[in-house]
Order: sequence, then C-alpha cells, then structure tokens
Amino acid sequence: MQSVPMFRASCEWRSKSEIIVADTVTRVGISYEYEKKLLNKDDNPKDFRLPDFTVSYEGDTYYWEHVGMLSVPSY
Repeated sequence: MQSVPMFRASCEWRSKSEIIVADTVTRVGISYEYEKKLLNKDDNPKDFRLPDFTVSYEGDTYYWEHVGMLSVPSY
C-alpha cells in the first residue's frame, strides 16, 4: 500500500480518514499509537500485524483497524 503524503503530529498517515480518527480521539483525550507492531501470542518477531491505532483507555488496550484492506478478501 502506498502512503498518502499527509503529515500530522510527526507521523505519516496512509489516508485522510486516519487523520480524522486521530484528531477525534486526541480531541477527546484518548491516547493512541499509530501502527504500533502487534506481535502474535508466541511473540514471534516475524509474525506481527500493524493495526492502524493502538488505543489506551481507562487501563485497557484496544486495536483499531480503520477500514482495512478492502481489496483483499482474506483480510
């Protein structure tokens, strides 16, 4: 996937909608990390995902994939 040349908060975003999500969660005081590596249960460094947002809220962690890869049926 090719990155869209948009920048906000020292980060390169892949889409305008991701910027909107980031701005919204920031505005309401929720912290997040963008495309933070998420290892599988075995902590295999070669088997990981990059969810768009890793959100921390009230002590819980949520993984948010915004829209995803619509052109890949198995996704």
